[in-house]
Amino acid sequence: MPTIQLAVRGRAKSIVLISHLGRPNGRKEEKYSMKPVAIALSELLDLPVTFLPDCIGEYIEDAIKRSTDGSIFLLENLRFYLEEEGKGLNESGNKVNET
Repeated sequence: MPTIQLAVRGRAKSIVLISHLGRPNGRKEEKYSMKPVAIALSELLDLPVTFLPDCIGEYIEDAIKRSTDGSIFLLENLRFYLEEEGKGLNESGNKVNET
């Protein structure tokens, strides 16, 4: 929180937050979504925090580029991607490693 608050006070153009939560094995699981965190963070900061439903892609990049000064974004969980997880389960439930 202190780092985010410092960036807000310093009038950052935008603040983009991202995290990796849990061990969803490289697959999207709602219980590991960052969406509830965005809501709680908004309440703690008493500022709007925009939740973006992914962490990569043109939609995400465009949303951040179009932002107004002082915008705060929280991106979806990195661990929904096998590349971030480093390993995970394939559709058959077998362990796989990303190289």
